[in-house]
Amino acid sequence: MTSLDMSLRVNMARPLRPVVADFMWSPQPQEFNDQTNIEQFFDPYFKYYAQQCDLIGRHANGEFSSVKTHSDIMHVAQLLQQDLQREDVRKHMSDFLESSDKDQHDSSINLVARLVFMTKIGNIPHECLGGKAIEWSHGSLVEFIHGHYSRPPTRGHERIKLEKSFNAVNLERIAGIEIWWTDNLDDHLRLMNDDKAVAIFHHASFLEYQKYK
Repeated sequence: MTSLDMSLRVNMARPLRPVVADFMWSPQPQEFNDQTNIEQFFDPYFKYYAQQCDLIGRHANGEFSSVKTHSDIMHVAQLLQQDLQREDVRKHMSDFLESSDKDQHDSSINLVARLVFMTKIGNIPHECLGGKAIEWSHGSLVEFIHGHYSRPPTRGHERIKLEKSFNAVNLERIAGIEIWWTDNLDDHLRLMNDDKAVAIFHHASFLEYQKYK
């Protein structure tokens, strides 16, 4: 039995991480592999992966989830990549998962959607992590994400030019604004704590991978 067939309570072995990345984001091009120590490269992402799985696996004893193994997550990720409607994804899940409970399927769909896009999508029971979730209730996940991140800016930025010294370190040192590192892409550059802190999405490995898609 491989680690992909084991419970979500079992951490994934490093050599399997590139395989999982292929399921999540499509196969890696050769130029990406040539310049990257693949197994170590994904360490930050799989820390996030384990934390998310813990929400419906280890901490909740799996009672809110229909996915039980890493392999289950890969199968759901493949469904999400087929641009299926959310309700159709739920129907297909019943073909290979023991549970047919709608709420469990919905929690599992939200989990896998988070893992694919590193965005806090939907609510997971008993979650206590910070940040506001965005709600995906119908349509395909790809359409939903595209629509969410394609919204036009509310303010113009054509005349704004920032110096090279404008970076996270100097923002904290000079302006007194704290940097809060976030795993949620949707929180990137969001002001928090009465505008005394700004969230910075820090998963460079995730962003680097997307450049090659």
